[in-house]
Amino acid sequence: MIGKPDVGGKGRGVKKLCTIHEALEYAAESKVDFLLQEFVPYINEAGIFYCCFPDQPKGFISGIVAKEFLKVKGDGYSTIEELLQKEKRFILQLPSLRNLHKEKLQQVLKRMKIICSCLM
Repeated sequence: MIGKPDVGGKGRGVKKLCTIHEALEYAAESKVDFLLQEFVPYINEAGIFYCCFPDQPKGFISGIVAKEFLKVKGDGYSTIEELLQKEKRFILQLPSLRNLHKEKLQQVLKRMKIICSCLM
């Protein structure tokens, strides 16, 4: 399953939970309200923002956002962390990725091999 803060952004606090132990640990360590959702192993995801005012019978869609997982392509000599550092969009995610995947980030990907954060 996936644990994620009830209010969040940019993937902060989102964690894949593979065991009941990990889910209980996530719950114990969370300082905010959170959601647990079934893990869906698809590459594409979208966020649909729906607003409804309390005095109105219907709401409206205020935005649709395509979500994109972090992906890097191996060059045969750089570590995954070094590849992530080359992309401005990924720099903000590095602290949490280091906490979650410390050893994995030191792996050197073969040339042209692609790895996606959703598969880590």
